[in-house]
Amino acid sequence: MGSDPVITPAALAVLATAVGVEGPANPRQSEPLHRATDSGPVGMLHPGRGAERGYSLEGEYGLYVGINGNSLDVRWITEAPRPGVLRVWADGELLADVATQAGTAHAATVDLTRFGGDRVLLEYGRPGQLYQTAIRTVDPWNNPVEFPAPDELYVVGDLHGQLDRFTELLSGAGLIDENLSWAGGQATLALLGDMMDRGPDVTPLLWFLYRLEEEAEQAGGSVLPILGNHELLVFANDLRYVESREILVSDIHGLGYAEMFEPRSTVLGRWIASLPPLVRVGDLLLAHGGAGPEHAAAGLVALRDSMAVFLREPLMRTWFDTDAFTAERALRGLDDAAILRRWRTMFGETSVFWTRELVTEWARRHETSAGGAVPTEASYGSAPLRGTLLGFGAEALIVAHTPVEMPQIIHNGRVAALGLAHAASAMLRLVPGERDQTGRAGWKAELVRIGHPPRPIGILGAALPR
Repeated sequence: MGSDPVITPAALAVLATAVGVEGPANPRQSEPLHRATDSGPVGMLHPGRGAERGYSLEGEYGLYVGINGNSLDVRWITEAPRPGVLRVWADGELLADVATQAGTAHAATVDLTRFGGDRVLLEYGRPGQLYQTAIRTVDPWNNPVEFPAPDELYVVGDLHGQLDRFTELLSGAGLIDENLSWAGGQATLALLGDMMDRGPDVTPLLWFLYRLEEEAEQAGGSVLPILGNHELLVFANDLRYVESREILVSDIHGLGYAEMFEPRSTVLGRWIASLPPLVRVGDLLLAHGGAGPEHAAAGLVALRDSMAVFLREPLMRTWFDTDAFTAERALRGLDDAAILRRWRTMFGETSVFWTRELVTEWARRHETSAGGAVPTEASYGSAPLRGTLLGFGAEALIVAHTPVEMPQIIHNGRVAALGLAHAASAMLRLVPGERDQTGRAGWKAELVRIGHPPRPIGILGAALPR
């Protein structure tokens, strides 16, 4: 960058104020929803609702699984001091049977050297009450970024650890059964990021999605999560939005919260780091915050590959620790241009994770138009939006991140806004419409809410003139 000033973490934190309501800053100084039975493991322990019972830390609510080469580091919690039990199975063969001393925090390391498969089943807990979690031991990489149009597409915005609300939403739509297993057949469920932060049940929500993704694939359907800005904040050790119950779990395990999701050495961290920042489903582009022509120029694959590298770099954990950042940067030999590229990709105000422009632009025009009517000066709403859609070969863009009261179809059917203020309380159901003479059909959009019948709200990606 020649004579340009060095981009330091302190300067980057100042730049982040342009991002919007929230943004990176110095972190705090701190380090299958099923009922269990006595007869054996069946998944996560249901915590009850709200303050009636408080929150459970057993099962997947308190599960940590690290993976390092051929060994698993498994840690779990019992709510009373009891002996712990861990069994590891693969294809019906018992690989390990471990008993731990009485306590509330339990840990065991399992050697998988003689195991040649790519999946193991963990049974863990305490005598008389065990839980099951299936683990994929292969590091996910190069996830697809383009998918054919399904006959039925559900899209939900920010989840923010709202496990109970989200499962109620999915159950009402028939996408999961009474055991909270996939029941959506060949439908596709897309999740627009921000699974983490703010809510009390981030860890069990992530394990639930980790399982549901595989169940949907086995049934011919799809669960397609993408990255949001709050996943990046946790990876960068910015813990301002982490709920106290989540911090408690990491404290019990003797780990910093970001360590619970380390992207190179934990099962959940590797899975999250493999998620793409953008995907295209049929002729729909899906993003957390939005996208612009510059992202179309880079392309879906290049964006995915860049993020996969950036998230796994040791530098990722040091962005807001000046000394560690300086040392890591020097060790890696990263110049100003390399640092600025990472910043702009992950934390810049126009990045796909942080931009709010599409929704705020629509809101500004909506507020200033006569009688509240939205102007219709262009079928694409704006020149940048037109360039973005044409560049990605898409007819419409679906985003979350920017709060709205209910899902909205805006920009004359070219954008759907799903960043609900009440996370996980509603989603869109989209089915392809009939094609016109141009070959474009649009998608019939229905609003799906907890406790309400689906309601049509418009056409997304309608065959409007270019």
